[in-house]
Amino acid sequence: LLTDPNRLRDQGAKLFLQFLRQGDRVGIIDFSHAAHIVKELEDFEPAKVSDLEQKISSIQSTGEFTNLLAAIEAAATMLAEKGRPDANRVVILLSDGKMDPDPVSGSSAALTEKLLSDVLPDIKTSNVKIHTLAFSDQADKDLLSQIAAGTDGVNW
Repeated sequence: LLTDPNRLRDQGAKLFLQFLRQGDRVGIIDFSHAAHIVKELEDFEPAKVSDLEQKISSIQSTGEFTNLLAAIEAAATMLAEKGRPDANRVVILLSDGKMDPDPVSGSSAALTEKLLSDVLPDIKTSNVKIHTLAFSDQADKDLLSQIAAGTDGVNW
């Protein structure tokens, strides 16, 4: 609510839908203190863009935390379980904040270390690229850049 009061992340996510084509697959994950699957990974159908846009708009801005690790782990699991082995596997991570987890999950430093040292190398080995996009001045641009670089992705 504080870092993206105009919900620019919704517009950004919806913009990415415009680049999808028949034969692509798309899934949507919401995250704050934890990650929640909004839309399972499924075949993209251009006729269902408005349904996907509605799902994006339905994501609530009620979380007090930002757990980037939970989001990335959920996306990696989604691709491992439902991804096609012959496809380019890509995650687009849109964030307007910093790694600021619920203290019950661990400290920001501990989760960042786990992400960079353990999780990203495994993801890269699985041939998944994470492209990152920072949506506010409060976003941790350095961490988002490291996440993208750790998987040979692109950072915006």
